[in-house]
Amino acid sequence: MQSLIRARGVDFLGETRPNTFRIPRGNRAYERTLYGDTEGMREVADDRGYPDDPPPGPWFTFGDPGTADAAAEEVTLSWSRDWSAVRWVWDGEQYTRFNADTPHEWVDADGEGEQISADTLLVLMSRKYTASPGSGQSGSSVPSLETTGTGDAYLFFDGSVIEGTWEREAIEDFFTLTKADGSEMVVPPGRLWVSVFPDDRPVTWQ
Repeated sequence: MQSLIRARGVDFLGETRPNTFRIPRGNRAYERTLYGDTEGMREVADDRGYPDDPPPGPWFTFGDPGTADAAAEEVTLSWSRDWSAVRWVWDGEQYTRFNADTPHEWVDADGEGEQISADTLLVLMSRKYTASPGSGQSGSSVPSLETTGTGDAYLFFDGSVIEGTWEREAIEDFFTLTKADGSEMVVPPGRLWVSVFPDDRPVTWQ
């Protein structure tokens, strides 16, 4: 995967100890134990000459989303037949994340944490494929999701949902979100959680 990222011209840090580190917890998979120190990683980026400039514009248009299509106080994403479904539950102020019925928590270096939450959820439905390293490059094949082209889009906010589509011609472009009636889909400001989700798996809400 790292070779694929670098082949696209993306500035990549990787694991740069002590600025990235592992925090084992229970039976959590090894690849999900990697954490980083933001200031330390910025120093590594500076040493490598990576630019400080932010992207030239936002990935989405932010503002007043307008009237929702339907209520969505509980959103369920079934990523795999082998894993528990991810549930986001609206508590009146934000969406809180569960793995099945178990709260999904973030954890810090001291082992302390809280349940993951977000103000807004954006789900982009996408084709799943297997990405392989190019000829002469090292690494293994990994499951991936297409982020160019077009697909269905679901915007969840304030316990409600707006349905539409997303479009993106190239990886250098920003996403264009469109409502079912053809108008622009606007994302409300706040903490946004984006899921690029396989289009052959179910997303449900109630």
